[in-house]
Parts: sequence; structure tokens; C-alpha cells
Amino acid sequence: MLVKPVTVAWFGLPAAFEVRIPAAQPDKMIRWELELEDGGRHVHKESLGESATTGRQSIEGISYLAKKIILPAGLPAGYHRLRVEVKGAATGI
Repeated sequence: MLVKPVTVAWFGLPAAFEVRIPAAQPDKMIRWELELEDGGRHVHKESLGESATTGRQSIEGISYLAKKIILPAGLPAGYHRLRVEVKGAATGI
């Protein structure tokens, strides 16, 4: 699973999500798009090499990293849709 299906952001704390990638490729580029409930949109591209590593896990002999992506400050309350692409792998929340 590239990202968790649901992320909750609490008032007063930075909104963020984690993306899981193979540890052998820690510098992959990520593109994410956040579609706000009110129709607004945020689109970002960045290198995962610059993101904080928040965990590591081995599954069937393959090591994976969890990288933390911080969302823009001041997002309105509501249900928003997140689409994440990492070098050919894509998912939506």
C-alpha cells in the first residue's frame, strides 16, 4: 500500500501523510494533488529524499521506508481527496 486510505488532520497540528517506498529507491519523485471539498486544489512535486523517514519495515525480504509529506498550512476543515503518484505507481484517497 503506497499510502493509507484515510488520514485525519487535527486542528492546530500540521496536516501530513506518509508514503511507503522501497528503501533501495529513497530519492524517488512524488507528485501529489489535494482536491479540497470546496473545489480548491493544491498540486506539488518533490523528491522523497528531502522528506523525513518515519519508519522502516521489511516485507518478504524487501525493505520499505515510510516518508512523511507535510501538507500546506491552513487547510479548511472538510473531506478532501488526495491523489499520489510515485514513478508510475499511483493511488487516491
